[in-house]
Amino acid sequence: MSLKSLLLPLSLIGLLITLGCNSAAKLGGVTVTIAELTPDASAQKLDAKLLYKNENVLSLAVSETTHALYLNGIKIGKTHSKVPVGLPQLGQVTQTLSFSVENQKNLSALLADGGPVAYRIESVLLLEAGEDDEIKIKTASSGTTSVIRAK
Repeated sequence: MSLKSLLLPLSLIGLLITLGCNSAAKLGGVTVTIAELTPDASAQKLDAKLLYKNENVLSLAVSETTHALYLNGIKIGKTHSKVPVGLPQLGQVTQTLSFSVENQKNLSALLADGGPVAYRIESVLLLEAGEDDEIKIKTASSGTTSVIRAK
């Protein structure tokens, strides 16, 4: 086998690795939606059951998440979690997080009727891609969700 015939496969492997690294930095296809909300009795925190959907053909390991929550157009609160979330390829997973409520009066007024509420959630997912590299996936979604009464 000649040196020339060895170099071609090696250069193709290098190109695939380079393309793979470059495309990993542009991951998309991840959404975060809310399945349900549960306020505590004091309206100081709001538990949200989040649904993460991964439309990528590879699994993702999320090391940190940050979320901002809006109900009926009013910013209610935010949360930050360092609990890892594994997103299976072409799959989904749920996680329940507590949002600190910035304005209890607004939350109480919004949830008074007990019906579904319109939400918007803005999320930043942090993936570690090696020792010093991080990838941030920013996503936002909106919809309606049910509210479960505090116990």
